[in-house]
Amino acid sequence: MISAILHKISTILNDNIKLSFHLKQDLVKIQSVDSNATEGHIAISIANIERDTSAGISFNRKSLSTSHSSLGNPSWQINFYILIAVVFPKKQYAESLKLIAEMLRILQANHIISFDQSGAQYTLEPVNTSFQELSNLWSISGGTYYPSVLCKVKTLQIDGDSIMQLDTAVKEREINL
Repeated sequence: MISAILHKISTILNDNIKLSFHLKQDLVKIQSVDSNATEGHIAISIANIERDTSAGISFNRKSLSTSHSSLGNPSWQINFYILIAVVFPKKQYAESLKLIAEMLRILQANHIISFDQSGAQYTLEPVNTSFQELSNLWSISGGTYYPSVLCKVKTLQIDGDSIMQLDTAVKEREINL
């Protein structure tokens, strides 16, 4: 699902940027931003994946039939962070700032990522980063800073549907004295 979410964000950005700047070609690509990155596009890449435990952790109990139920491993609630960077040559820095401003407007207007087929919805929000965190992030990426935004995508549920225990339902209450 992570790939589908990134493709959806890419499509939203591409469609709106092409309209805003009267472009014919797509600018947004899903690729890492590193020292080998080609310039002249907007790159979307995964920066981090984390487990969200704010809603608590509980085992999945599912009814299999009227007489049996199963107990499964707790599903994981996952948040992931994406880095969206305008990777343009230094001589086009002013143009990259125009693109980042438009990109922020588009992301704010489309902060809920919906999938009609499954009904799933994910929220997209910018993340505040300190200068130290930003420096570390770009050092890992090869050292060249590009105008960018770090966003958090919340909350993806991962469930392997594993069964740990099968239980038989209680049909009658029996009291032995």
